[in-house]
Amino acid sequence: MDRPLIKRYFLLLNIFFTACCVAQKQPNLPIIDVHMHALPANWVGKPSVAFCAGHVIEYPSSHAPKSFSDLINCDEVISPATDTAIMNQTFRYMEKYNIVHAVTSGTLSMVKKWKKANPDKIIAGMTFTLGYKISADSLKKRIISDDIKVFGEIGPQYDGLPADDPSYEPYWAMAEEMNIPVGIHIGAGPVGAALMGFTTFRGAAGDPMNMENVLLKHPKLKVYVMHAGWPRLENMILLMYLHPQVYVDISAINYMIPTKEFHSYLKRLVDAGFGKRIMWGSDQMIWPKTIEAGIEAIESATFLTKQQKRDIFYNNAVKFFNLPSQK
Repeated sequence: MDRPLIKRYFLLLNIFFTACCVAQKQPNLPIIDVHMHALPANWVGKPSVAFCAGHVIEYPSSHAPKSFSDLINCDEVISPATDTAIMNQTFRYMEKYNIVHAVTSGTLSMVKKWKKANPDKIIAGMTFTLGYKISADSLKKRIISDDIKVFGEIGPQYDGLPADDPSYEPYWAMAEEMNIPVGIHIGAGPVGAALMGFTTFRGAAGDPMNMENVLLKHPKLKVYVMHAGWPRLENMILLMYLHPQVYVDISAINYMIPTKEFHSYLKRLVDAGFGKRIMWGSDQMIWPKTIEAGIEAIESATFLTKQQKRDIFYNNAVKFFNLPSQK
């Protein structure tokens, strides 16, 4: 090889390695997780608990399952053994993927612990069902005193009730008065709900259109439907069309159901014109690795443009929660 060719070779080699190094040093673009939980390691049984991601869990028809563990037929994701390990692993995934904020609900004491450990990133939310046995006025005081920024995840479905059940009316009124964002569980719920201890959960109560009477009575309510109402796509689209203030998150369905089904559901929402009102969430419970699976489900969605992915991962949540942009 003559000298000019050698020089050109090393010049190109240098450009290549410089480009690689620069690319590696560039930080991941920021992500906001609008649906995370701080829950104890024994939430669904003795730690550590297996979780099947990406497909529907089955069990032999020859016998009825007696517990959540009877539903498990894989070991794809294993929960950490202690509360602290769950928190620390979650924080490591947040750091890895540059999750700059996470709306976190769960047990009040654990949310406080997570907030204290990571005050700049954890946004305190509040899990609520009527089983909590607290009046709307008392709840309002609790939200103020504990500096809770999001009322949710709330779960009428876990009480076996639709969102417009009269028993929830005082809480809707309180949320509208306080102008606090509300995240409501609407959808399929946990697989084998009754076996996980949610014996009053009712799938029939999970119709997105149950929110319509609530929104007509409380037009200033700031609400997002968790899990995007899956699998009731048509009614989710109808609710968002009729009530432009409604946002959705795509938590849990981005890894708990087959990716093909998730992509099909998400594509319909985007094609229907709601790409600016879809927010990313992990619904991380006691399996921190699901954060990674939920992110990959968006990254692998070839029908989404780069801008649409940024909107889902970040921009839409900045607007909904009125957060400062880090772009």
